[in-house]
Amino acid sequence: MGTLMKRVHALPGSTSSNVLARGDYPSEHKAVLTLREFERILALEVLGPHHNEVHSTLGKSPAAAWRDGLAAAGSMRQVDDPAAFVLDFLPFEERVVRRDGIHLFNVAYFDGALAPLLDRPNRRCRIKYDPRSMDAVFVELPEGGHLRVPCADLGRPPISLWEQRAATRLLRAEGRRGVDESAIIEAVEEQRRVLAAAQLSSKAARRAAARLPDGQPVWVTPPRAASTAPAPAPESEMEARVPPVATADAWKTDFLP
Repeated sequence: MGTLMKRVHALPGSTSSNVLARGDYPSEHKAVLTLREFERILALEVLGPHHNEVHSTLGKSPAAAWRDGLAAAGSMRQVDDPAAFVLDFLPFEERVVRRDGIHLFNVAYFDGALAPLLDRPNRRCRIKYDPRSMDAVFVELPEGGHLRVPCADLGRPPISLWEQRAATRLLRAEGRRGVDESAIIEAVEEQRRVLAAAQLSSKAARRAAARLPDGQPVWVTPPRAASTAPAPAPESEMEARVPPVATADAWKTDFLP
């Protein structure tokens, strides 16, 4: 981890390991990466140089040590339920299950499968959520496991928790004492239009766009003429060494190609 962290702290905008190590380095001014870009760089660093360079203690690369260990063990232990494994690490809030469903961050979630929970004396449950896309939440059931509960408004576009909170702040700043779900969606859609118009003109707009759920069209740029389209860049040596990741094997991650 020491070698890896040294390389991470070499990235522009690093805050270093502590205030003293940072000194007068202007981290905010130098920062250029969004969180998703940093995650991608970290994944490439681990799967590229870190795993393929000879480790001083091992006397071989971590990738070679992994292959040797796997050959000796004969098999690799797998997670029994990848989706449940991810859910165990999601943030959560406690909410009471009501007849009209669950209310979280000013948005209603409902599914008929919640009905059995209404007969329990204690209807307060952990509600887990993925901040990157709030189109559904996951109710931690008393007997174990989770129940996926979608938005009550199935026509609502997927938005991130950051967008949801930003829209709520905007509406309250406009003097709305009661913030309803439809007003949040309208505000989010307007914010997306503003971000699209901003394109890459500012670091703040670029960071905000990185917080949108995957697949949301945000940046609007004029189409490039076919005659002036640049040739595709060749894969770097590091990229070539990164194994392909199937969507089913990388559930809810940001490392999808």
